[in-house]
Amino acid sequence: MFWAAAGGISGASFCRGARIRAKIPQLPSPTRYPSPGPRLQPSRNPRRRRRLEKMAPKYAAAHLIPKKEDGKEDRKAVARSRSNYLRTHFKNTRETAAAITGLKLAKALSFLSDVTEHKQCVPFRRFSGGVGRTAQAKAHNHTQGRWPLKTAKYMIQLLKNAQANAVANELEPEDLTITSVNVNQAPKTRRRTYRAHGRINPYQGHPCHVEIILTPTTEEVEKADRSSLPKRRGVEPPRRSQLRILDHHIQLLLL
Repeated sequence: MFWAAAGGISGASFCRGARIRAKIPQLPSPTRYPSPGPRLQPSRNPRRRRRLEKMAPKYAAAHLIPKKEDGKEDRKAVARSRSNYLRTHFKNTRETAAAITGLKLAKALSFLSDVTEHKQCVPFRRFSGGVGRTAQAKAHNHTQGRWPLKTAKYMIQLLKNAQANAVANELEPEDLTITSVNVNQAPKTRRRTYRAHGRINPYQGHPCHVEIILTPTTEEVEKADRSSLPKRRGVEPPRRSQLRILDHHIQLLLL
């Protein structure tokens, strides 16, 4: 049994991990955006705020917003909802967004509600590494699926916010279709995890930026009858025998 005398060494210090741990100062866990709430708030420091503004997401769905006669965007023609620095996994959010794109607003809300109750699953098509199979994915012509609860709750909040914005813009919520759901990666949140033998590894979070655009359904137009139109005949490519004859004539001309 080891014991520590005045100026001596205790028995725990003979462990290799204890020696390494004694050299590394125990610093507080660094967080890039300190915030107790579910969202990461920007900093009050002006330099940090300007840097965050440069890092802010640039959404690529601006072409979906119709323009007025003067060339400006008619923002009241669509309903939008946006949230930055959501504390939910980027990959789960991307798959959920792909599942609800193109659906009516009421159908999307019903689908996300079923996901929270495990009645329907979200198919994982792109980020599908290690994702288990489920029979519920057959409804989406796929085999892999999950039930991202936190992401589904955030999406329900964003869709309800977009619905309220549609009412404010004098749009009918029953006629709205989810035209675009844009999901971008946000800056990683950094923490640390303590491993065996005194090692320290990163423990990052993967938040995301989300923007949803709802557009009213356009009037359906009947497809024209193309049976009366004359059929176009395409130009047939030359055969091999014709190419050989042409090549032979070219060689004779060169001689």
